[in-house]
Amino acid sequence: MFVCVLKVVDEGAFVGVGGQSVRELSIRSSHVTDAHLPALLSLTKLRVLDIALNNKVTSVDQLLDALPSLEQLDASSAAVSSLGRVAYRVTSSTVRVLNLADNPLVDVATDALLGLTALEDLRLDGSTLTLDNSSFVSQRTSLRTLSLRRCNLTLSPWSAIARLGALQTLYMSQVHRFTYLFITKTIKVGGHPIKANRPNSDGCKLAPPLRIYSLLISTKERRHSCHDIYLL
Repeated sequence: MFVCVLKVVDEGAFVGVGGQSVRELSIRSSHVTDAHLPALLSLTKLRVLDIALNNKVTSVDQLLDALPSLEQLDASSAAVSSLGRVAYRVTSSTVRVLNLADNPLVDVATDALLGLTALEDLRLDGSTLTLDNSSFVSQRTSLRTLSLRRCNLTLSPWSAIARLGALQTLYMSQVHRFTYLFITKTIKVGGHPIKANRPNSDGCKLAPPLRIYSLLISTKERRHSCHDIYLL
């Protein structure tokens, strides 16, 4: 990985380090701002980009849409406040990992993730989100890890989560709303029945009220055809 600390970035900043041959780049905590991001768009072979801890980066839509080989983007702990609020639909069939944790993300368009069809790992910790039946529609067979720690959820997220057929890991610690599950029957995620177990328990169903701090959903042996929920 090419790692650098930058004070000023212009459109020719990466010519001397290989230009289009750069595959991985870390410029975290490097005083990068939105004005510097166009300099990255010439890196057409870039697969991994780390711009975390740059508190003047407020948008990543252009990076997601314009970098054709990008697979992983870490823009955590920056100043990203919106996603999908652009005049075009952000589209990428290569981005697998998107980390926007610990941003002041309060304005997420309903179709912000629609064009990210390969997404496997999504981190939105600390965001204000409205999740409904249409959320994650393009990730229902790809998303394996979803992190919603400390999120302010305006609606119950369970209808959106239940449609994620490939989901393996779900983090929801310190979610201040909808952290109590009141269920009287087995629920499903991705069409598979979920049997709620306490570790070392006999596997009985959840009894309300039960506070959920964090969920780890893991597939059991095929003959059981279910997932387990472990309280961490």
